[in-house]
Amino acid sequence: MAKKYKKAFTLVEVLVVVSVIGIISGISVVAIKNYQPIMNLSGIARDIVTDLRYAQQLAVSEQVKHGIKFCQIEKKYQVIRYGAEEVIIKEASLPQGVSYQSIEGLTLERVRFNPYGAVEERGTVILINLESKTKTIEIKPSGFVKMQ
Repeated sequence: MAKKYKKAFTLVEVLVVVSVIGIISGISVVAIKNYQPIMNLSGIARDIVTDLRYAQQLAVSEQVKHGIKFCQIEKKYQVIRYGAEEVIIKEASLPQGVSYQSIEGLTLERVRFNPYGAVEERGTVILINLESKTKTIEIKPSGFVKMQ
């Protein structure tokens, strides 16, 4: 009578697979941690551009000036409705490790959209992270917002 052997993995094969998975996981974690500051910078820059366009849309749809006020010291920004009184619609903080490098061309660090969607003055907002990488947000007189 012949013995029947069951097909299975040996202990050595299991250890090799677990080791390979561990090595790949370790490399992935290091790569993600190195890439995270760049992702944070890009993410907040996209959020600011989105909120600038949102303020522009509100200005056109409500026929009341809207805009964004940048607060360099507090590392945040606010979406504001400029009617009879200023009303803060939204407030957002910059993520840890990201700050404003400079805000140029904007009086009182504010972007204001008129009811036609144009801005009162052109400007540039430059964000920087701990690795000295920057993202530039340009606001043109027509109200066109562009991230570089």
